[in-house]
Amino acid sequence: MTELRAIIASSTSPPDIIAINEVKPKNSRYQLQPADHMIDGYISFPKNIENGIGRGKVILASVIINAKPIEVESAFEESLWVEIQLGKQQDGLLFGCIYRSPGAGQEDNKNMEELNKFIRKIGDFNLKSINWVNWNFTNHVKMDFLNACTDAFLTQNIQEPTRGRLGQQPSLLDLVLTTADDNIYELEYQSPLGSSDHSCLYFKYCCPIKKELTQRTVTLYDKGNYQAMSAELEEKQ
Repeated sequence: MTELRAIIASSTSPPDIIAINEVKPKNSRYQLQPADHMIDGYISFPKNIENGIGRGKVILASVIINAKPIEVESAFEESLWVEIQLGKQQDGLLFGCIYRSPGAGQEDNKNMEELNKFIRKIGDFNLKSINWVNWNFTNHVKMDFLNACTDAFLTQNIQEPTRGRLGQQPSLLDLVLTTADDNIYELEYQSPLGSSDHSCLYFKYCCPIKKELTQRTVTLYDKGNYQAMSAELEEKQ
């Protein structure tokens, strides 16, 4: 989080939305608090952070966009959803962050496939055996997932490995699924944060988003009457 805060503070174009998976360390000596995953200028939407369910996730939405949490009726616990208001009052962008454990059982896989009824997702699915160039698979779990993506008319936008560890074959685990194949642009595979072995995925999504104008007081020091202030101070001495 320290690295992420530093990256955002130094960015000339900070992201409007940040999605983070596996927020909770596997081995931790203390309970995470809300302040641990907060960043100035963003509203935090956490899930499974302060309980014993899953690895935890958080979506951070800039205060200049209108975002609200959405409850999705699903038995799959490791998903988090927000809706972002677009240019028109009645239009909204549904954005989800999903994590599938590599040890997920058949019931979890079935519940996750049900999520494909919804749209616009980013997450770590741990389905490294899928070839996303030609949509090949090696077992029925992958086949069911691919069929669910096809039925929902989803496009998978990541084509290069996103996870690499010394001595292991790089794999594509992190997916960005959208309902259109031309909305994603300027996709970048950036360095991992901290001790993570997953790339940070940075991309822009083309949509007419509505941003809130914020007011602030700006002091125009170059307009100050310093001669008058000096004279006044001399009179008071």
